Amino acid sequence: MPKVVKPLKDTEILNAKPREKDYTVFDGDGLLIVIQPNNKKIWRFKYSHPVTRKARLMTLGKYPEVTLKTARDLRAKYRQMLAEGIDPIEAIAVEKEKKSITFTFESVARQWFAMYGKLKKCNEDTLQRDLRKFENYLFPLIGYIRIDKLTTNIIEQALQTLQDQNGLTETAKKLKGKVTAILAWAVTKQWITFNPAREVSREVIRDWEVKHMAALPLEQLPDLLKRIENYTGKPMTRLAMKLALHLFIRSSELRMARWSEIDFDNKLWTIPATRKKVEGVKFSDRGAKMKAIHLVPLSDQAIELLKEVQQYSGMSDHIFPKENDPTGFLSETTITQALQRMGYDTQEEQSLHGFRTLACSSLTESGLYNPDAVERQMSHKEKNKIRGSYTWRAQFLAERKEMMVFWSNYLQCCYDGFISPLDFARQNKPKNDHESTVSELLNLLKAKYPQLEDDAA
Repeated sequence: MPKVVKPLKDTEILNAKPREKDYTVFDGDGLLIVIQPNNKKIWRFKYSHPVTRKARLMTLGKYPEVTLKTARDLRAKYRQMLAEGIDPIEAIAVEKEKKSITFTFESVARQWFAMYGKLKKCNEDTLQRDLRKFENYLFPLIGYIRIDKLTTNIIEQALQTLQDQNGLTETAKKLKGKVTAILAWAVTKQWITFNPAREVSREVIRDWEVKHMAALPLEQLPDLLKRIENYTGKPMTRLAMKLALHLFIRSSELRMARWSEIDFDNKLWTIPATRKKVEGVKFSDRGAKMKAIHLVPLSDQAIELLKEVQQYSGMSDHIFPKENDPTGFLSETTITQALQRMGYDTQEEQSLHGFRTLACSSLTESGLYNPDAVERQMSHKEKNKIRGSYTWRAQFLAERKEMMVFWSNYLQCCYDGFISPLDFARQNKPKNDHESTVSELLNLLKAKYPQLEDDAA
C-alpha cells in the first residue's frame, strides 16, 4: 500500500529547521521542498518523463518567494502538461530558446537553410538561389513576423501578392513548398505547435504552365545557322554559339571548359563531374550538371570548330576565357546578348539553352536512335528511379557517336535549306560501323578516369 503523504502547511515549512545535510519534506503528487543547511528552502517537482519514463527533477524556486499556493499551482500546471505528453523541463527550455533567438520568420528560415546546407541534400548553388528568392520576394513581405504569429491567411496573402504584383506564379508555388518545409522543421523544434503553411488553399496558387526555354521551330533552323555564321561580333562568341549548337551541352559545361578535357585523337570531350575551382571566379568548379562524368563524342565539324577556337585561346587553360582576363570565362550574358543582336527574343524565340531543344527534338524525330541514348547524350537524369537502377550502366557510346555525327551533318545540310530530320535520316541513314571501337574507347576512359570502373563494380 503506497504511503499517504499529508499536504504541507505554511507553518510547517516556516518551522522546518536546517540540519547538517539537505533533507526533503513532501507535499504529495511530486511536489517537495528541500531544506538546506544554510536554511534555504527550495521547491522542486519530481516526475517521470512522458516518453522515456525516466525520473526527472525540476526546480520551482525558493520559499517564501514562491509560496506554497504558487508551488501547488505550478505542480497542477506541469501535471496537466504531462497528461498531454509534454515534458515541462523541455517546454521551458523551448520557451527560453524562443527568447534567446530572433524569432522572426526570416531568422528561422535562414537557420533552416544553414541546417539544410550542412545535410548536403542539394548542391550549394541551388540552395543559394532558393535563399535569394526568399530574400527578394518573401522576406520583405513576412520576414519580420514572429513565426508563432504567422497564420495561414498571412502566408496566403504573401503568395497572392507575388502573383498579382509580380506575376510570379511558378515562383510562388516553389516558395510555398519551401515555407511548408521550414515551418515543419520549426514544429519539430517545438517553436510552434502546428504548421500554418499546410493549410494554404490550393486555389491560392493559380494554375501555371511549365515555361520551356525558348527554341525556334525546326523550319527556321536554316535562318538561325546563317545568322550565326554572319554574326559580326567577336569571333569567340560566334564560335561558342556554333559549338553549343553542334554539341548541345549546357551553358556552364561549355563556358567553364578546359582544354585538358578534349581528346582530339579519339574525338571525345570528357566533361568531369566537377572542375578545378578558379579563385575569385564564381561557379568555376561547375562540371557536368548531373554530378557525373559526361561524355561528348565529337563530330568532324566539332573538331574543326575546336581547332579554330584553339587559334584564339590555345595558350590558355580555358577553352573560352574571358576577354582580357585569361583566368576568367566567357559569360552567359555575352551569348544571350549576341542572340539578341541577331534579332532574337531570348525569352520567347531562341535562347542558348534552346539549342538543346532543337537537337533533342531533331534526333527524336529522325527515328534513328534509342530514346535512352538520346537522353544519355542530353545528360538527363532518369526520372523513374526503378528503371534508372537498371539502365544507369548503359552508355550507348556507339550510338551516341553516330548520333553526334548525324546531328552535325544535319546542321550542315540545313544551312542550304530546311529538310525534316526524318527525311534527312531516310536519305542519309548512318552506317552502323562504330561498335568495334566501343570497347577500346571504354578502356581508354577507364584508364583516364578510374572512378568509372568503380561505378560499374
